[in-house]
Amino acid sequence: MHIIPAGDEGYPLPAAALKESIDHVAFHLEGYGAFREKLQGLGIHYSLMDLADIQERRVFIRAPGGQLVEAVFSEPVPEST
Repeated sequence: MHIIPAGDEGYPLPAAALKESIDHVAFHLEGYGAFREKLQGLGIHYSLMDLADIQERRVFIRAPGGQLVEAVFSEPVPEST
């Protein structure tokens, strides 16, 4: 879970919530290719981030309520061509 400074983002928040907010949650998973295929099959939009220096592949999706969810896979990152 990543906690960041928060603003009111256009909706009222209690004073305590203005100090910090959960930016997103991340899960370490296995099966990067199968996970992407599942998202594509369900028509779920996602974005990708590959971190070659630490050999991680990340997939970001939005939950129906708007929360950002990050799926982290410790898998080899292909060399770019």
